[in-house]
Amino acid sequence: MHWGGTVGGAFQRSGLYRPQKSDDRKREFRLELRKQLERMEHPYNKAPMTTNGHIKQIKRLQSWSENHKDVLKGGRLNFGISQKILNLHLKGLWCFNLLKYPPPHFPVDRIIQQRLRISPIVPWTKIKDEKAYLKIIGAAEDIAKDLYISMPELELRVYNNTLIVVR
Repeated sequence: MHWGGTVGGAFQRSGLYRPQKSDDRKREFRLELRKQLERMEHPYNKAPMTTNGHIKQIKRLQSWSENHKDVLKGGRLNFGISQKILNLHLKGLWCFNLLKYPPPHFPVDRIIQQRLRISPIVPWTKIKDEKAYLKIIGAAEDIAKDLYISMPELELRVYNNTLIVVR
């Protein structure tokens, strides 16, 4: 269930695959991606992850994806798609109490930007590097600090419509 929601959330509207790629090849890529994300979980259970460490993990996922350039449009996952799938995966683990420490960030997408009233809204599928991503994360960190809650708690409350941000 967790994996289906993670992949669905990260790949919707992403235009991820090269045209005419077989469903078998796409399925093979998703299986390898799942294994890669599972390998990447371990540092998040050793100690709280810093923003810099998390950015390195997102870039690590991007680099790994280059091994699947035959199936991926653009030859690899862009930063926006990489952050979304890693952050969704970590969020799910944390919600299921399978992650010792809360993830440092949350999945950045249009909905969270709208609900946090962050503008201009940056399409997550178009985020090419950490600059736009960190601007959104920084704005969310300011809101979380003002409310005395963690970033993951902020995202869950906003996502579940239990918090309305007025700015």
